[in-house]
Amino acid sequence: MTTPLISVLMPVYNTDEIYLREAIESVLNQTYTNFEFIICDDKSTNNALSVIQSYHDKRIRLIQNEKNSGISVTRNKLCKMAKGKYIALADSDDISLPTRFEKQIVFLESHADISLVGAWYERFPQKFIPQLPEKVSLVDMLKWCAVAQPVVMYRKKDFEDKNLIYDTNLSCAVDYDMWCRALMSGLKMANIPEVLLKYRWHEKNISHTKQDLQIETTKNIQQKIAQFLTQDKALQEKLTQLANNVPSKKIYLFGKIPFLKIKSKNELQKWYLFGCLPILKIKK
Repeated sequence: MTTPLISVLMPVYNTDEIYLREAIESVLNQTYTNFEFIICDDKSTNNALSVIQSYHDKRIRLIQNEKNSGISVTRNKLCKMAKGKYIALADSDDISLPTRFEKQIVFLESHADISLVGAWYERFPQKFIPQLPEKVSLVDMLKWCAVAQPVVMYRKKDFEDKNLIYDTNLSCAVDYDMWCRALMSGLKMANIPEVLLKYRWHEKNISHTKQDLQIETTKNIQQKIAQFLTQDKALQEKLTQLANNVPSKKIYLFGKIPFLKIKSKNELQKWYLFGCLPILKIKK
């Protein structure tokens, strides 16, 4: 059998049958067909396993966890099993549009310096389309996660060479954390400015079920980004210029991102990320 160019990874846990079928079939119906499709049932307690078993496409490899292991452990497991040059991520309740893989393969094959490519997506039923940046930087990540996990494709070897795996201590924002660490390690990322996925927004999304933890984890990740960025002397000089030239107590990085708040005490001025993390001290 020919080695597949892409390994599609889909963890499944208690996904509603209609959502799961739409997700699986959206992968099987891709215009690009040279892929293996590794689906892992994470010890579901509903009928998810039987739904997966009802498909007999030879590209599907069904994996069953002996116990519920969680999303990070399961994704790491599937990444190790993947045979493809590229890893394509797929969530069990989202819909990949038919040309997704084809367009991402063309992009990665023609941009050897890019390790990961995402794309725009449509959040439905709201029909909202976030405008993700074409070139992704850590500065973009300070504002929000500028890479949408369910529509990611990346070079397996690049991530392996950097020893990048999902943090199993996290239960949410695991993709945000992963992409930020990848950028800090020097990998480059991009987004195709075209909708290639429909992202289902419903009451079981982690953004709903673990909202407070999601916010806390996101804040911690952003603090790590700030600490990393401020090791760069050139950036420190840029921020110093901003602080000296902007009379407001709020600093906006590149005129857009609310990056710092200044708190003054006597002649010592401290810079804080979102008012909480001291990252620079300047004496006036």
